Amino acid sequence: MPRDPFDDPVSVVPLRVLDEKFLANEVAFRLARPALTMIVPGDTLRRPDGSIDAELIRRIVAERHVAIPATSQRLMRVVFGLATPAWVPANSVDLDWHVTVLPGVHPAGPNARVLSGSSNRLDAKRPLWSIIAADLGDGRIALVSMIHHSVGDGIAGITMISGLLADEPSLPGTGFAPKPVPVGRAPRNQVELLRGHYASWRSRHSTRADAVQDFRRKPLRKRLKRTGGRLIRPLKNAYLVRSGLAERMIPTHSARMLLLPAVRVRQLAKHLGATPTVLTVSAAFVALAALDPGAPRYALTVPLSLDREAAARNHISMVRLVIDATDDLAGLVASVSEQLGRAVKSGETNTVSPRDWAGYASHLPMHSRPQYFGPAEVTSITLWPTLDLDDRIAVFTTTYARSFAIAVLARTDVDIDTATDAVARVFDIPPDPADVGATHQEEVPRGS
Repeated sequence: MPRDPFDDPVSVVPLRVLDEKFLANEVAFRLARPALTMIVPGDTLRRPDGSIDAELIRRIVAERHVAIPATSQRLMRVVFGLATPAWVPANSVDLDWHVTVLPGVHPAGPNARVLSGSSNRLDAKRPLWSIIAADLGDGRIALVSMIHHSVGDGIAGITMISGLLADEPSLPGTGFAPKPVPVGRAPRNQVELLRGHYASWRSRHSTRADAVQDFRRKPLRKRLKRTGGRLIRPLKNAYLVRSGLAERMIPTHSARMLLLPAVRVRQLAKHLGATPTVLTVSAAFVALAALDPGAPRYALTVPLSLDREAAARNHISMVRLVIDATDDLAGLVASVSEQLGRAVKSGETNTVSPRDWAGYASHLPMHSRPQYFGPAEVTSITLWPTLDLDDRIAVFTTTYARSFAIAVLARTDVDIDTATDAVARVFDIPPDPADVGATHQEEVPRGS
């Protein structure tokens, strides 16, 4: 007797109120899209005619994404805006839509626009992720993945992508395949959705009295304001799109990417007594000084996990750092290290209003050993920052196996070449590093 899918338990994972800001309007939705680029040798992912084998890539994703619940969840909105939207299982995941091959050849050079995710697409009615494969023209293939920030932050994105990788090369069906993670079923109606919402909220409190106290903690006026905002949001978004205002509000950005051996960065970090995060933030400050050499002070923010919640997909706080103008790299590194250490101990973000920081900088490590996407070894991984409307520049670095990737994203009114050269000097990278074999410079419209 066939199993009735409606026998599965209802799965409802409410979106946190803090994460709802990424869905506040069409502009916020389009900006909040972190991307990650993996570069692989292309020979094992091609058909006999030399074209990229889209079906093979989809079979690799199909075999492994079933163990990553977030890739099979979509957002479901609550009637009348009574609560935040919730993550529920999608009825199906159309891999033909989520995993695509970009037509043509996209050389890793001045016109390599795809590497930071400018060609990826997301649909609010589907699970919020996508992967594109692009032919770099030199035999290599770039696999550019993107999630939405409401799904999670950079750490959550790394966890998702890591689920698609393996320690050994294999073709679909021939190696170790992860066991699918049961995701339950989506609510059949709004009543089931509200029940699931309530059950999730109630499970966070040990007693009913605690739950009632938590509910009363937030003023009714604030709750009504949030509900009203959810009700008018679709109308505002429709106006933003139809009037063309969303397109005009989203700025275009320039992007640069550098790859170098991780061993060189470890040697530099050891010499300066710093971590890769401290080096990255210091390099970002050097870039700001190069862009505005006459300024007496410079400010940036750094994302840190100051109050991590086990169940939270986004758990990052932005910590503001300020340094005085200095040409002393060792002194700069010491100041950055001291301020970051103080923030971790105190939990204080040091942010001010009105904001005075130009953007942010961060570093995230990935696998220490080479990973494989199906039969293809991943030779480098680059995490890209996202910029909000007020950010001018961001610097993001990623350590993976033997590679160290630097991604610089800036508004087009910022001289990104000057900024990138300044970052390169901190890491002692020649302007066009032959030993890296890949320097990417691109103009990227982040709203596309």
